[in-house]
Amino acid sequence: MIKISCEKYLKVVCIFIFLSSLSGCYEYDKLISNARDDKHNHPEIRVFDGETEPAFPDEARNNETLLGIDENKNGVRDDLDIWINFVGRDRNHRFALRELARVFSERLIAGHEANSGLIQKSARNFYDARACSLFIEWDFKFEESPSILMTNLVYNTDSRIQTSKNYQSITYIYESNHERMYVGKEFIACKFEIDNLQEIIKKSEEKNELKRLKR
Repeated sequence: MIKISCEKYLKVVCIFIFLSSLSGCYEYDKLISNARDDKHNHPEIRVFDGETEPAFPDEARNNETLLGIDENKNGVRDDLDIWINFVGRDRNHRFALRELARVFSERLIAGHEANSGLIQKSARNFYDARACSLFIEWDFKFEESPSILMTNLVYNTDSRIQTSKNYQSITYIYESNHERMYVGKEFIACKFEIDNLQEIIKKSEEKNELKRLKR
């Protein structure tokens, strides 16, 4: 059972995540194909944000274990890492998506162990990582946001899907680790220094104001 303690905007996000994690799990190939092809077309060593991009992993080996292959040891499954580098439009976006991917790994472990303490901790971390990502993705359509689509890449095998079901079988509360975080202040949940923060805040506020005027 899920208990949600969050602003209206983020409530929709919280609920959507669980619906998509169970209904869109087999979209993996569709989502990963362009990133896989781009990697194949660029076999040279590539560095993003100071990290060397790993080779695209063998699918069978990558799916043998819950967390998959992480060659460069940055806490992100290698196929997700390559996808993030492909879809991330700038440093801010890639940092936010990598943090979200790391929290997804926490969720996989917590769900696998069905540990209520780990689930509650990861639920808070997930809330913050999702809020940070959506702040950076202020100009994306919600359903097209890479942070939303990532769910379908993470839960791409039966064993990973089962961890999501285990996760949902335990009561937990979705809320931030930050007491002062609310709609419009999601950036405080980001664990990295955001480039051009004030510009993003201004554009995000302008977009929200236009939405309000259209109601």
